[in-house]
Amino acid sequence: MGRYNSNKLSSKYVQDYMKNRLWERDKDQYVPLLNVRSLGSKGKSNRILGWKTGREHHFLSKLEYAAFYYFEWSEEVIDIKEQYPLLPIEQLQNIALETRIKYPNFKGEDIIMTTDFLITTREKGKINYYARTLKPDTNLPNQRTMEKFEIEKRFFNAKNIDWAIITGKDLSDVFINN
Repeated sequence: MGRYNSNKLSSKYVQDYMKNRLWERDKDQYVPLLNVRSLGSKGKSNRILGWKTGREHHFLSKLEYAAFYYFEWSEEVIDIKEQYPLLPIEQLQNIALETRIKYPNFKGEDIIMTTDFLITTREKGKINYYARTLKPDTNLPNQRTMEKFEIEKRFFNAKNIDWAIITGKDLSDVFINN
């Protein structure tokens, strides 16, 4: 099968982000690709200082904010990376091509996909990674959303990282509202 051409990665921020490999850093050195100023949010965006990481975390919805606290309070979780970029982009473009799913773009330029959370845990002395995408229940029936999730899922499966979707049904209303 053929390959997509790599995107231009035209913004200075993205070029610097890629050059400095900011997604590979841990805890207080990690920098999310997106932050509360990066794009408009339909939900309530928040920033909060994480005590496990010692850095400011950026959340684009109330559901992300609630899930963060779930991870922050878990004894096994040792690092929380939000708005984690899925790189290299060529790997995702090839997954899209193989599955015949149109790769996401903005104004004709392929974008860097992200997952809401990449969680690092230590369980019985072993380091594990979990990718978690959050979506309100109402977005799940959308075919385009599910297609993008398929690309994301296959990306993490190829890296042997557990991937799953968290919806509002997975966190109680009481937990979310507190």
